[in-house]
Amino acid sequence: MPTIVLKSDSGVVGDKITNDAALEFSKLEDGATRVIKLDHVKVDGYDPGKLGEGKHTVEVIDTDAAGNSASSGEFAFELVKSAPLLDIRALYLDGQVDYSKGFSVTTGATVTGVDLAKFDKSSHDGLDFYIAKNNAFNGEILLANASLIDAAGNESKAFQRFKVDTTPPDVRVTPLNPHNGFSDGFIVPAGAEVSGVDLKGFQKTTEMDSPGYYWGRMFIGRRRSSLMTTWYRSSHA
Repeated sequence: MPTIVLKSDSGVVGDKITNDAALEFSKLEDGATRVIKLDHVKVDGYDPGKLGEGKHTVEVIDTDAAGNSASSGEFAFELVKSAPLLDIRALYLDGQVDYSKGFSVTTGATVTGVDLAKFDKSSHDGLDFYIAKNNAFNGEILLANASLIDAAGNESKAFQRFKVDTTPPDVRVTPLNPHNGFSDGFIVPAGAEVSGVDLKGFQKTTEMDSPGYYWGRMFIGRRRSSLMTTWYRSSHA
């Protein structure tokens, strides 16, 4: 009985999904003749280079000198030559073009170049999402490399460079000119959100790399820029 096997079952061995359509046929006995059918159609010879991607069947029928025939049965396999689709991209914060909160990549891809322990992972819609954990990064520029290998052994590679900052800024509130338990105001980074005080009775100035001053009660704020703002108490306040 004739036999057929793949010369190279690339990718996962045994699944008959390959990127190489070359086949090995058993030796034809002396005096016998052979018929080859490709996808149920008789062909003069098997040429793997002419096969397109997709599922195929090959059958060999040998007939000896006495007229006895034997079939290999249909040998089925799938040919996949195209590399898998691989997508990796940075996930930017709302309104941001410089800083990212992480990245997404095609599900199943292997990611290297970054410490994945510093990210929270979730998966949906065919993508893996890696979101940077709080305090994991402080403005670092990262390079994530991705590799995806399909069942036939075809590989795609891609990379994404992005900048991540998940460390909260150091916001300090400092009294301005403290004296006898009172102060003329307080100092905060520019852009900080102010609460707990009515700023209508204050005057404000902002300078680069200088403290910000609010004339009035202290508050808790959150830094948003490197500028520093000065609020002076109005003379009628």
